[in-house]
Amino acid sequence: MARLITAAVVPSVVSMSLPRVLGAALPLLTAAALTACGPAVTGAPAPAPIRADHAAATLWTQYGATPTTSATDVASLGRSVLWLDTEGRVWTAEPAPAGPWQPTAVVGLPSGIVDIDGIERSDGEFTAAAVDSGGGVWMWGRITGADSAGPYDTVVTTPKRIEGVSGAHKVAVGPGVAFAVTAAGTVVSWGTSTDYELLGRTAPADVPQPPQELAGPTGVIDVAAGFPAVYALTREGTVWGWGSNNYSLLAPGDALTPDEPVLLPQLSGIVAIDAEDFTAYAVTGRGTVLAWGDGASGALSTRAVERAPIDAPVTVAGVDDAVEVAAGASGAMAVGRDGSVHVWGAYAVPDGKGGVRDNDAGTAVRLDWISGTVLVAVPPRQVQESYAFLVRP
Repeated sequence: MARLITAAVVPSVVSMSLPRVLGAALPLLTAAALTACGPAVTGAPAPAPIRADHAAATLWTQYGATPTTSATDVASLGRSVLWLDTEGRVWTAEPAPAGPWQPTAVVGLPSGIVDIDGIERSDGEFTAAAVDSGGGVWMWGRITGADSAGPYDTVVTTPKRIEGVSGAHKVAVGPGVAFAVTAAGTVVSWGTSTDYELLGRTAPADVPQPPQELAGPTGVIDVAAGFPAVYALTREGTVWGWGSNNYSLLAPGDALTPDEPVLLPQLSGIVAIDAEDFTAYAVTGRGTVLAWGDGASGALSTRAVERAPIDAPVTVAGVDDAVEVAAGASGAMAVGRDGSVHVWGAYAVPDGKGGVRDNDAGTAVRLDWISGTVLVAVPPRQVQESYAFLVRP
């Protein structure tokens, strides 16, 4: 949350297995290859992916580089980070300013994991998920859903295979809900519905629901499981949304939106998307970042705008070559085509020493303490928790 995809026009058979919160790997495509794959998004040239494969990268945190040099995917679980290595194994560790780096393997997962995601919950717990090479989804931590044994809302330390999910190649975790993007380009949801209807389907409130495919979106390549709205990005660059229209996240004004996904006509030519804490972000094919929703704490990259509806988003100043965006606590991060990272929000600028410096203006700031090409950047969903970066020299 993950959750992110560098995506423009790509065929559905392309493997996409990096986080929601930030990063799906794409093969390096030339302009000719993109043309061969299908029609380009009108007026939105696709950015050149900076990541061409699943080769190893060094894991960095807010304290700098770690000894881990074989990471291919990463997520933040609050005080700890979760990552996937080149052999399809999943690890976790808690960054610290001193002492040994002590990775711990997640026990109970099958071999050949291809995607991971996770979030820290407001109650201090976490939810983590992984996709195996056969398309199955596994979850641990606080998990919610229903299967043949009935509804469940519990904490598990050993990963549980989610009954009723198959053909997945990407997973996105939200507050009390989870989503799988299938190889067929559909979205499957499960978890607990609330007044915000994050499941994307009508369901009784506070009753855990089993996995079910959502009506509407096709050709989906990524899901941004934000709060209180969820977004699905298609390979054509269109975006679907569902949940609550608080802060005009899904429609202009105070219009109500259906419980099921609706196409958002305000967004087109989009290549990456993410959302969190009443704010959403989208990367256009030209490399600019759009921000809308709640502007508290500089989340819209400026203190001058307190609220921006989806039909009048703020364009993040100083960022014009983005390929990825990741939403976090009161702000976001954008990874540039050149491997640079910009961060915005009043309290969301890590200093490379384990601290977070204030950014009173909320504007985008380039992180200059990371040495190398950043492939993926993951901010925490709570202020002053763990940041994570995948970096190549």
